[in-house]
Order: sequence, then C-alpha cells, then structure tokens
Amino acid sequence: MKKFLFFVGALVLIAAIVGVGYWLSQRKSDGGQAGQGDGGGLILPEDIGGTDGLPEGQSSSSSLTETEPIKTIADVFDFYPISENELIYIKTDGKIIRERGGVLDNLSGSEITDLQDSAISPDGSFVFARFGNRNSPQSSVLDTKDKAWRPLAESISAYSWSPTGSSLAYFTLNQNSNDLIIKDFSDPKSKPKKILTLHARDLDLKWVAKDKILVMEKASAYTTGAAWTINPSNATLESVFPDQLGLRLMWGGVPDRGLIWTGNRAQKGGVLLLIGPKQNILQQFEFMTLPEKCAFNTEIIKVTTTTRTTGSKAKTATTTIETTGDTYLFCGVPQDQRSFQINPIPDAYDQRIIYSEDNVYKIDLKNGNIQLLPREDWGPVDVKSIKVFGGKVFILNRLNNNLLELPAI
Repeated sequence: MKKFLFFVGALVLIAAIVGVGYWLSQRKSDGGQAGQGDGGGLILPEDIGGTDGLPEGQSSSSSLTETEPIKTIADVFDFYPISENELIYIKTDGKIIRERGGVLDNLSGSEITDLQDSAISPDGSFVFARFGNRNSPQSSVLDTKDKAWRPLAESISAYSWSPTGSSLAYFTLNQNSNDLIIKDFSDPKSKPKKILTLHARDLDLKWVAKDKILVMEKASAYTTGAAWTINPSNATLESVFPDQLGLRLMWGGVPDRGLIWTGNRAQKGGVLLLIGPKQNILQQFEFMTLPEKCAFNTEIIKVTTTTRTTGSKAKTATTTIETTGDTYLFCGVPQDQRSFQINPIPDAYDQRIIYSEDNVYKIDLKNGNIQLLPREDWGPVDVKSIKVFGGKVFILNRLNNNLLELPAI
C-alpha cells in the first residue's frame, strides 16, 4: 500500500511540474526576449551566478560611479518624488512633509495617530491616509495646497490614485462584495461615482493608465489569485491573468510592461517574469525578488524650449520634454537567494518571518547590460519600496525605515 501511495504522489508531482512548464512555454511563445542571446534567464553578476554566467550579449559593471553623496531621511513611512527637486514623504509618526529645494514644509500640521497605510498622488496634490483602530479605521485625504483634510465616510479596503493624481479609485467592502468607487478631489463639489460591484473579497487595485485599473486578488504561496483590468469610463472588465499561486503583479503605465511573480506547488520560492502589453513573457529572470522591490525608469531623450514675445510683454518660455518607453529596471535583489528558495513566498516575507539584505541593480532592458549600484555608505538594505525620478533613485529601507536618495547613473 505504501509503495502504491508513493507511486501516486510521484505522478502528481510530475504532472504539476509539466503544467507549470506548459504555462510558461505558452506565454513565452507570444513574445521575444528583452536581451540578446538564446532566450535564457537574465543572470546577475558577481554575487548571483558570477560574471561568467551572463548570457551572450549581456555585460556587467560591478558598480556605478558615485557622483554625489547619499542622502538619508530617518523614520519614513511612505514617500513620492514629485520632481527632481521636490519630494513628499510621510514620517512614521504621521507628519506629512514636503521638501522642495532643500526647504521643509509641514503639510499635515499635526501627527496622525496609529497610521496604517497611505498613498501620495503622483502630482503631490493629495495624500490619502488610513489610521486609527485597526478594526474600524478612519480614512481621509489631505489637500496639500490648502493643507486641509477631507474625511471619507466609506469603509475603504483598497485604493489607488489616478495617473493624473486628482481622482482616487477605491473599494468599499460590503458583506460579500466590493464596490469600485471613483471620486475626483480636484472638484470639491464632486460626489463619489460607483463604477461596478465585484463579488469577491481581499482585492487590491492599481490605477495604471487613464482607461485601465488593474484589480488583483490577494494570493499567497498556498492559494491562487487572478488579475483583471477595468475600464472606468465604461465599466468593462477583462481577465488578464488566470489563477496563479503567490501572484504578485506590477504592470501597466506608458510602456505596458510589468513584472509578475508566481509561486509553485512546492510552496517554496517562485519565478519573476518580465511581461509585455499582451501579458506575453519577455524575459524570465534567474534571480528571485518580488515585483514591489523593483521600479521602471523612463529615459528622457529630448528637451525643447520655445520662447515667445507678445508685444511689449516679457518673454515666456515653454519647455516640452519627450520621453521614450521604460528602458531601465531597478531591482533590489536578496543577496541570500536561498532564503527565498526554502520559504513560502510572498507569505514569509510579508509576515516578516524573513528579511533580506539586498543589492540594487540597474538593468538595461534593451541590451541586457547590468550594473550594481555602489554600497559604500548604505549599510544593510531591505528594499521595501523603490522609485526612480530623473537621475535619482529613492529607496525605503524595511530594516530601519530610512529613506535613501542616491544617483541613478
């Protein structure tokens, strides 16, 4: 009897491996590779795989030339770079600070008690905050121009600012469903607009483009999750990813590229994939890290300034910046890959059972070149959040809540 059970178990394991391989092969057949070579996984130099393990057409540099000192801001809960010279961040005590040209401005006035989570709009005009009792939290939006709070009456389960920064999309949780609501905060008289109702719980969302809101089920290494897109103008719903174990997704925006993490039936580790606009696989990475530890960077290629003179009036200048698609990927990658290989991911990481000490790499998605950002003054870093703006990289360290600002090139 024991031999029979062993035989059946072996068949189930083989079937699971074949099933995952089939899904990856079907996805990969729709798209090309991000780098050159035979389509193998992208391997990092030195600490993961070694420089000799790079596929043909990929080169590496052990570090970038550090041209300016690293800046550190302590006790940061959340942040968003608005421009090269403007940064809005939320302290762990709930104070909301704008730093513009080295000048600090306290936007919130007072501390926020028991801050749970937050989101800063891309243009810096509004800040969403959820705080108070965890069983019955309060939600409010700060108008950073007049420094006034606008309380929200609804019980909000997930939320995301629009790409323009003036509208907030959020789910209000009912007994067995979620209502998707959009409210425009640029107009104080506007009322919340219900888009549709989804009969599912534990949902997350990200407003990735004007006509695309990405909705994801919260998955774990033990349970599957799926993802859909919603067009807010006509309330149409489209499935983009089937049920996947451990699903984590960062996808959308201007280039329609993203990262997806999926687990496996062994419930340990997983795989990180670069995906294209039709959910086709562009690259399978040989290293393991979560999508939220990465950020795309839009390269500025041309700046045009037009000067006009009207009669005796002073000259006025209009500057236009043209950009290409996202060509670089910055990723915090655990130095100890085994910690991801032997644990259920993302569960063990989310529950803080494990931490990681990361190296940060700049990956050129056009040619596969990889560069390691310098580590002289960082100390140990576990990348909680990373954002890139112009020539700067901003990293929030999960180990000590320090916000690092360093050169991207």
